[in-house]
Amino acid sequence: MHYLNTSIILLQKVSTAASIDAIAGIRNTVVTEDYRGVKALSAYGPISFGNRQWGLLSEIDTEEAFFAVHQLSRSLLLSAVILALVMGFFWRCCGSEDAATVGRFVSSGSRCRHGESLRRIRCEFQ
Repeated sequence: MHYLNTSIILLQKVSTAASIDAIAGIRNTVVTEDYRGVKALSAYGPISFGNRQWGLLSEIDTEEAFFAVHQLSRSLLLSAVILALVMGFFWRCCGSEDAATVGRFVSSGSRCRHGESLRRIRCEFQ
């Protein structure tokens, strides 16, 4: 019971843009500074309880909220770099003949896109 006597819940004044909007009847989700001055993802809205209008806020630090997104971005970037290196190595190992064949496919596709009819492309694989 000691916790109940020392808690600041319902005693601490919170006067942020989100809390003022929530009490004014506005519902929104924004990235803003919380009561500690830390950037937070904040979802808020009004709530009626009896004959009183309250504002309901739910906040999470942006660093915590977007951690998975940033981690996925880093993973995708690393995967793209590794793929580019593997493709470059493969391209280098294939030699110029295969590269020329790929080049003919690409240029033929470009010509078809610009209105030329389909044409045969000589491909010789060993």
